[in-house]
Amino acid sequence: MVEKLVKWEPIVNLANKYSIEYVSDDFDEFKVLLCEVSSNKKMWMRFESAIGSYRRINKCFQESNSYKLYEKYEAASGAEWTFFTVDNSSYIQWLSEESYAWSDYRSFIHFSIVASDSILDIAVGLNPTFELI
Repeated sequence: MVEKLVKWEPIVNLANKYSIEYVSDDFDEFKVLLCEVSSNKKMWMRFESAIGSYRRINKCFQESNSYKLYEKYEAASGAEWTFFTVDNSSYIQWLSEESYAWSDYRSFIHFSIVASDSILDIAVGLNPTFELI
């Protein structure tokens, strides 16, 4: 199956582009502080339990799979966007191959946050909550 980036609109009235200002990975919570590029409005994206895995890639590494998927999305849609899920994720497939004891990978969702400065890929079994600040 072909990996596909799918536009995700977790809350209404989101701006097109955000930057990642802060990432915190605690035992009981994973959170990301996002800043709207055009107005500097901020919001927290929180996962209220431990997540399976995450990786943050600086956009200067444009050969990453996530960036290539984003380039395809942007070319097809003609628009920038920040929030995505990934169908048929090679990241989740890689995690399943590397994690011998991890048998529940199919229930995980691959969220891809394509920010102005980096790409944050998150593999987790639940949706995040958002808090505007």
